[in-house]
Amino acid sequence: MLPNALPAADFQLRAAKDVYLDLGSGLNLTGFVGGVTGFESARNVTLDIAGELVVSSGIVAANADTGVLTVRASEISTDGASVFIAHNLVVAAESNVQLNTLIDRITIDTTAAGTVLVNEATGLTVDHVVAAAGSISINAGDDTGCATSATSPRATPSRSRPRATSTSTTSRPARPSARRRRRAATSPWTPRA
Repeated sequence: MLPNALPAADFQLRAAKDVYLDLGSGLNLTGFVGGVTGFESARNVTLDIAGELVVSSGIVAANADTGVLTVRASEISTDGASVFIAHNLVVAAESNVQLNTLIDRITIDTTAAGTVLVNEATGLTVDHVVAAAGSISINAGDDTGCATSATSPRATPSRSRPRATSTSTTSRPARPSARRRRRAATSPWTPRA
């Protein structure tokens, strides 16, 4: 792992529209990435990290109705106090991916040995998840569907219901955004003022 290029005890990266961070090293993120004020979201967020991305007590927030949150890193890990918020989360990693999310749709691709673990607070549509050489586990607080497929040489179904596994081919239409906002208001990962 490359060293942390932006060391900060309370990292704040804010923009009115889009946030784009391109680092040639790893990042230990403790703090907030998103909109200008409070816990407001940015329109879209892109984190392009050459090394490992470690999120501890952090929130990364793109617009929950239309925003795309793109994360590219060698490995991604979060603690229980961290969350990625967006309408659509797109992840590319070499190995392990461990995420806590409040999203509507997800796409994940890994290229080397490692596991994929997603903990979603509400429901989720899995557009595409591939673990090149590892297991996939997706846990969601509500309906979970697969728009295309989730594949892994060693599939691990989630332990909560409903569940999505590597063999699921079900699909469902996207939920109305008003329904998602009601769920988000009661989510354990929703920031409180």
